[in-house]
Amino acid sequence: MTQRFVILPGDHEEEPQMIFLTDYQFWAKHESELQSWCDIYRSNFMGMTVTVPNEAALCCFLLRWS
Repeated sequence: MTQRFVILPGDHEEEPQMIFLTDYQFWAKHESELQSWCDIYRSNFMGMTVTVPNEAALCCFLLRWS
């Protein structure tokens, strides 16, 4: 199975964390679902990255997309 994403930690605990989307084909197929997820969890989806605002959103991302 291809790795779908890599988490790039922020410098501080309170800083947003960035998720780099690595499996282009998977994310292209699920782009609208990911955008909806980002809207719900106040996250930012741009290009091949998602920025989550806090640890709770990161945990929800991992549960949904792993």
